[in-house]
Formats: sequence, structure tokens, C-alpha cells
Amino acid sequence: MSSGESQPTVVEKPTAPLAVEQTGIGFNLLLRLLLKLIYVRGLETISQFSAELKLHNAVCQELIDAGRERKLIETMGLKGGSINSEVRFSLTEQGRIWATEAQQQSQYIGPAPVSLEDYHRQTERQRLKNEHIDHDSLQSGLSKLVVPDTLLRRLGPAMNSARALLL
Repeated sequence: MSSGESQPTVVEKPTAPLAVEQTGIGFNLLLRLLLKLIYVRGLETISQFSAELKLHNAVCQELIDAGRERKLIETMGLKGGSINSEVRFSLTEQGRIWATEAQQQSQYIGPAPVSLEDYHRQTERQRLKNEHIDHDSLQSGLSKLVVPDTLLRRLGPAMNSARALLL
């Protein structure tokens, strides 16, 4: 691509992490978030955890396994009686204590956070690069507005700078 050509600004979304380590978020933070979801919202299955945390089932399974190992989560049996049944999970007494302590530290319950590094990397990938708006395109885009030509001449370079613009 030559320096005068535009680079595409639409980029693919980042790949979903398949392990807790790939999230860039601390293991205990994610485990506490899961415990709060079970405690406050009464979630029971991996698919519910995944939908709420916006994490892959494999990541949720890893968190569940760690919670079971630490005696914070227990298996309750199957939900439903079909071939698509899912295992249900609930908190142990120790898990409820952890969940209430986690709730006191932070009342946030929702999608898992994104690491600052991953956020920064994605915003850099989406940044406008070499995008140029010519005078005719700008004039056409603003054709329904009454804009003095002097302002149009100033707007062009400002818009091509790909920076914030205050009018």
C-alpha cells in the first residue's frame, strides 16, 4: 500500500480468550466476579456464567474447577432432563462468605473487564490512519447546512487530522 492510499479503519474484533491466563485479568478477580454472579443473580450453569461474564465456556469452566477445588462451589446435578442438560452449580457456605466479602470490596457484577493492555491494543488497531476527506466530499456531506466556505477550508485539515474537533 502506498503512503497516499487509505488503510482500512474497520478491523476484526479481537479473539476471545480460551483460558483465564489469556484474559489478562487476575484469576482471583474473575473468580470473585463469578462468585458474586452466583450469589446475587442466582446463576447456576456454565452457559449462564458465560453469557453474563461475556467469556468463553472454557474460561468459565476453569473458574468453576478452581472454585470447586477451593471448596467454594459445589455441583448440584443436572438442569433439565434432556440430552442438552447442563450441570448446575451453587455456592458452599465458604463460597457465600467469599461472595459477600467480594461484594463488600466491589459491588460491580457484570461482564468481565478487559485488560488495559488489550483495550489499548484494540483502540490502536481501530485508529484512523491516512484517512483523507477531500474538499468535494466535505462540501457534499455538509450540503444541507449553511456553512461559509472559509469554515469549510478550516474543517478539511481539522477533520483529516483524526483528532477531536470542537466547533
